[in-house]
Amino acid sequence: MALDIIGIVAVVVAATLPPILYLIWVRDLEVCQREPYRIVARAFIYGATYTVAFAIIIETIVVLIFFSGDSPFASLLWFFQDLSPEWRLVFLVTVIAPIVEETLKATGIFLVRDYLGEVENGIIYGVAIGLGFAATENVLYLTDALLVGVEVFIATAIARALSSTLLHASATGVVGYGYARYLRSKHEGIDVHWFYYLLVAIMMHAAFNFFAVIGVIAGADANFVGLLISFLLATSAFMFLRAKVKELDTVDICPPTPPSYR
Repeated sequence: MALDIIGIVAVVVAATLPPILYLIWVRDLEVCQREPYRIVARAFIYGATYTVAFAIIIETIVVLIFFSGDSPFASLLWFFQDLSPEWRLVFLVTVIAPIVEETLKATGIFLVRDYLGEVENGIIYGVAIGLGFAATENVLYLTDALLVGVEVFIATAIARALSSTLLHASATGVVGYGYARYLRSKHEGIDVHWFYYLLVAIMMHAAFNFFAVIGVIAGADANFVGLLISFLLATSAFMFLRAKVKELDTVDICPPTPPSYR
C-alpha cells in the first residue's frame, strides 16, 4: 500500500522537523563567530544523503557476506552453529550498523575541516551530520510505521525524536569534537588522535542499539528497561555536548562577527 500526499507530508515533517530544531538549538549556542547556516546545512545534507546511501549499500553487502548461505565466509564463521534470527538482529545492530554508520558519518567531518578553527565547531558540524543521517533514517522507519497505522506512526515518531535522532547527533558530535581537538593539538604539541573518539562513537551506538533490542533476546519484560536506558544514553550524551559547546565558546575571544556568519 502506497502513501497518499498527506501521508508523505506527515512522514517528511515528522522525520525532519525534530532534527532541524535540534540543529538550531545546538548551532545557536555559540556566541562567538556562530557557524554559517549555509555550511551547517551542507553538513546536514551530507549526512542525509551520501552517508545513508553508502550505509545501505555497505550494510547490505556485509549482511550477505556474514549470513548468506552462498557465502563461504558465512559457512566458515558459523560452522559450529548458525545464529538464530534474534541473534542475527543483535549482531547486525550492535556490530555491523555502528561500525559502518559511524565510520561513514565521520567522513563528513573531514569535509568541513576548514571550519574547525574552534573545538566546539567540531561538535556543531558533527551534530549536523548525525542529524542529517537521522532525518533520512526517520523517513524510512516512519514510512513503514504509517503503513501499519496512525497510532504506530505517532509512537514511532515520538520515540525516534527522543532517542535515535539524538544518538546519531551525539555519536557524530563526539567524533567532530575529537577531530577538532586533533587539529588543535597539532599546533599545541598535545598528543590527541581523533580515531579514539570514533571508537567511542561506535561503542555509544552499539550500546544504544543493544538496549533498544534487548527485548528480542531477554523477553518482553526487558523492553521497557532497555528502551529507557537507550533514551537516557542518547539524551544525556546530547545534553553533555550542548554543555560542552557552551563551555568551549565562553573561553573564545569574540572578534566582530562578519556578516556571513550571522
